[in-house]
Amino acid sequence: MVTNLGILGFEETTGAMRLEALHPGVTADDVRKNTGFELLVAPRPETTEPPTQAELDILRRVDPERRFIG
Repeated sequence: MVTNLGILGFEETTGAMRLEALHPGVTADDVRKNTGFELLVAPRPETTEPPTQAELDILRRVDPERRFIG
């Protein structure tokens, strides 16, 4: 699942949700503070690449009121 803070996946053996990657400038604690359940964190969460201008243009067409993206 992609969120405004990072990317979440699932732990293979238990199925528990796990933080896999962080967006630039976001910490695992930031994600935990904004999650309503216990969240596992991958041993070394990756950092995502910021979106390109072309990707932002597409997202802003999909969400013109910018309710979900900046």
